[in-house]
Amino acid sequence: MNDLPVINKIESVYGKFFREIAQKFNLPLCNPGHGQETPSLDVFTTNYDNVIEEYCRSMGAQVCDGFKETFRGNYVFDVNSFPLAQADVRLHKLHGTVTYLRLANGQLDRTPIIPETGPLKIGGQLAFPELIYPGTHNYISKEPQLELLFLFKQALQRAEVALIIGYSFRDPNIVEILRCAVNRNKSMRIYVVSPSAKKVIRQRLTPQGLTAVPIEKTFERFAPGTDLR
Repeated sequence: MNDLPVINKIESVYGKFFREIAQKFNLPLCNPGHGQETPSLDVFTTNYDNVIEEYCRSMGAQVCDGFKETFRGNYVFDVNSFPLAQADVRLHKLHGTVTYLRLANGQLDRTPIIPETGPLKIGGQLAFPELIYPGTHNYISKEPQLELLFLFKQALQRAEVALIIGYSFRDPNIVEILRCAVNRNKSMRIYVVSPSAKKVIRQRLTPQGLTAVPIEKTFERFAPGTDLR
């Protein structure tokens, strides 16, 4: 992502969101010396894009995505990197990411600039993203999804607030983890932010015995400081 107007929009929208989240819950900051109120927190997402990574890069905040470089151009997923990243944004991409690609030789490498046409190659090898598509339910035993889902369950079991933004709950694995976590952590309050939040809750959560507070707004209009009560 290198479109300047898009990057500016990301900085504006996400900056407001993270700033208000940090103030609302008095969260420690990733980069207090830089004057940017990017909080240290766990983000779980089913989005593939690199919007959050781009925001953190622009703001000078560290982000931990679970991948580490073992030698130049070769990455592995290390679930133990998350507990060590207490001062970072801890980003868990439950359905995969476009940031890393699987090469023909089985190794993982970071994504270079994506060509507008033709196949993507790194070092002369074809490269492919490993993504979980909507409606695919048999991924729960794959790495790193298995580890990420376990971390998701752990985070929910100790959370006071689960803020769910723009998600339709179409993945039964995620809904089941949420249901199990609520059974153990009955004090957790769930907020669903979406223009169709009431419909989503009624259709996807209520049948599972789950309750949530609807906030019927787009992400751009969502104001944590006043909408979270």
